Amino acid sequence: MSDPVQPTEEIAAGESAPVQKFSVPQLDFTIQTTEDGQKVSTRDRVIQDVPPPATHIPKDEELFPADHPDLPDLALLKKHFCSEGRLSEKQALTIIQGGAELLKQEPNLLEVEAPITGTYGLFEEDGEEGGDEKGWRKKKGRRRVDVGRD
Repeated sequence: MSDPVQPTEEIAAGESAPVQKFSVPQLDFTIQTTEDGQKVSTRDRVIQDVPPPATHIPKDEELFPADHPDLPDLALLKKHFCSEGRLSEKQALTIIQGGAELLKQEPNLLEVEAPITGTYGLFEEDGEEGGDEKGWRKKKGRRRVDVGRD
């Protein structure tokens, strides 16, 4: 059996082999067809309502405001992370090291005055719920124990 690429007829000396021309399809790689047959551009966002991710790294002055240079601006940080933003390595390490220092200063034993009937359940719920610290004082219309807060 002969190789399909080679011509099957012998070519006499001095004759040229017949030239076969193949049509090459022109592909537009900027248009993609989805599984359901919809054509979408690869240069635009498929879902236009979803904003693009943040592409900038916040400046140190923005992330660490002048009135509290040791603490990051939590509102800015949350907004930046929700938009899939990134931090510089220096900024991330500053936040991690600051958090580690705070945790080293905190006691690791919780002291509760007797009687603790029902109090443990509230502590357990607070640990499960977490959330915004502004809501620690009152949740679900009940008085909560506010550990370590003034």
